Amino acid sequence: MKKNVVVVTVLLIAVLLACVGCSSEPKLQGTFVSEDGSETFVFDGNGNVTMIGSYGSENGTYTVSGFKITVVIQGFSFTATWAENTITDDDTGDVFTKQ
Repeated sequence: MKKNVVVVTVLLIAVLLACVGCSSEPKLQGTFVSEDGSETFVFDGNGNVTMIGSYGSENGTYTVSGFKITVVIQGFSFTATWAENTITDDDTGDVFTKQ
């Protein structure tokens, strides 16, 4: 009986430890291009983003809360709304589609 309690306890601990890394937050990852093709955002899934345009590229960071994204690049920040395959800038309405 004592052996069964130990086995069950070990299994429960293993399941809890396996779920510690689980997250219900979806990961934002991939390349999103503006409708006119002039800007591209590359999200790495770990909070880093690269913005690419005619001026070159800039690296920054991003955070996700639900389906709201905050991007910070060179001290400039903006918020956007993320739907599965699109990102829409909350201020300008610009739409970026996942490639």
